[in-house]
Amino acid sequence: MKLVSQYQIRRIEVIQTASSVAFCCGVVSLVAMALFGSDLFNLL
Repeated sequence: MKLVSQYQIRRIEVIQTASSVAFCCGVVSLVAMALFGSDLFNLL
């Protein structure tokens, strides 16, 4: 039982970290789009 709860806690931490990273990436991409506009997509 203790192993399972430990695993669940770890999984929750991973999910929270992943969502935080995804949120940061989304904010950065939005800022980049606001600053560079369509020029950024032309470079890609």
